[in-house]
Amino acid sequence: MKYPKFLLLISFLFVSFQGLSQTWEQIGDTFQGEDGGSRLGRSVATNKDGSVVVIGEPENRGETSSTHGRVWVLRKTSSNNWEQMGQDLKGVGSDQFGYTVAISDDGYTIAVTSINSIPETVKILKYDENNNSWDNPSTTPNAIESPYSGSKNFGYTLSLNSDGTVLAIGCSFCGGSSTSTSRGLSFIYEYMKTYWAMTGQIDGKNLGDNNSFVSLNAKGDIIAIGANLNDDSGIDAGQVRVFEKKYKYLAYGEAINGDLAIVESTDGGNNWNFTSNTNLVDIEYITEDKLVAIGTNPHGIYRSDNRGKSWTQVYDGWLGNDIEVYDLNSFYIVNNANQNIDGRIWETNDGGLNWNIHSTKKLSSFSIMGKNIFFGAGSAFSGNFGMFKSEDRGQVWSQVGGFGTYVYDIEAIDENNIYFAKHNGSGIYP
Repeated sequence: MKYPKFLLLISFLFVSFQGLSQTWEQIGDTFQGEDGGSRLGRSVATNKDGSVVVIGEPENRGETSSTHGRVWVLRKTSSNNWEQMGQDLKGVGSDQFGYTVAISDDGYTIAVTSINSIPETVKILKYDENNNSWDNPSTTPNAIESPYSGSKNFGYTLSLNSDGTVLAIGCSFCGGSSTSTSRGLSFIYEYMKTYWAMTGQIDGKNLGDNNSFVSLNAKGDIIAIGANLNDDSGIDAGQVRVFEKKYKYLAYGEAINGDLAIVESTDGGNNWNFTSNTNLVDIEYITEDKLVAIGTNPHGIYRSDNRGKSWTQVYDGWLGNDIEVYDLNSFYIVNNANQNIDGRIWETNDGGLNWNIHSTKKLSSFSIMGKNIFFGAGSAFSGNFGMFKSEDRGQVWSQVGGFGTYVYDIEAIDENNIYFAKHNGSGIYP
């Protein structure tokens, strides 16, 4: 019996498909711990495309007797093997550096737990491709210390979002002294241009929950948290909850009755509610709840620890009309309204108690974009309304554009996206 050719073709394709199988093949070498007990592989993570692997070896001793710990970062080569990416990354003392690791999508940011350091610390290291080097774990300023003293397992689990700007940290025993008396806490930190600030804390529902297994989505605004010892549906049955970040905004200005007021939105700006009366002319976030502001009646620097519901004056005296936060205790201000200060940048490193001149550049407003990059708008005192840029924290400035009029405020999102509000032709401009 003869079959039509197309049936034979279908039969052949069907047989070929049924015969398809999958296998996993090892890429490159196998990596071994440096010495007995070093626990290489206690933690591992890969970047998005699998071209970079970070490996924790928390009890590596090297040539010492202390478990300082070590982290390997390996990059896949064109010959399908692995090479070291940057220098050796080691802890100090008995830190057990590398107990937990996480990595960004591009592989250029890693987070590493030192579970046995005092205090327990998570360090965020960035890779410099030009120099083939990572931030030094011993000196990096991007280190998040446990808010609790003692051995709490801060950093027991870690999760970075895709671009490495949001970090979730699980802490097994935070909030108590033992497993049975601790709910377990999960913390969310965000990179605020130059420093890491806590922007969220989620507690376990009950004592003993161990609410400390964390995973962030790519954007960093959704977190899943596991509490493997939760008893709600049976002893140690466990529980998982998922949370979404709801963006909150504060605004200040003149209310309908003519008074100055602060209003708050907790739904992304759709609805606004009165928070407090105010005499403030500029407000900046330090963390989710901590704010710093310039006040006018009486003049001075004010701080709030409850999202603007109440304020405490920390400096008495007129200094400026534009304030920028550099880190938790360092702020900058610029004044364009007082002839005695005439637009110079002032600096504090103690939370606003004392101020010194930082730069003699005369500006109407400025914005901090990173650790060293500032953008500023020229003031009437300088006679030049141009846009200026500094790459050394405001010491040397070069003009990069012009406005032609007075600028009230400037905000740099990045080096290519800068917004400003100007006087002549009022509005906000990119």
